[in-house]
Amino acid sequence: MGKGRELTSRITAIAFTDSVHDAMQLDLNGHKWLQAHAINYVRSSLPLGSKVPGKNYSGCPELSAGKKTKVFFGFFCELFFYLYIFTHFVMNHT
Repeated sequence: MGKGRELTSRITAIAFTDSVHDAMQLDLNGHKWLQAHAINYVRSSLPLGSKVPGKNYSGCPELSAGKKTKVFFGFFCELFFYLYIFTHFVMNHT
């Protein structure tokens, strides 16, 4: 994971919003990094921030955006999105 290691050393956290990606091609270190430093907010009627059960190919925890409609999706999870990024930044830079 040469280039990956260089990239992950410069990135504090990733918050995906309704991302459709497949992390199956990553090595074990890549999977561990995604699990520890990334989340994916997905459309769901579960309460905002709840873990969404089911198959997960993204390699990172999937949390509910609190809405099933794309129109309101960003608005409802925006606060959690910024809190996640800010928390990881503070934890890694203090």
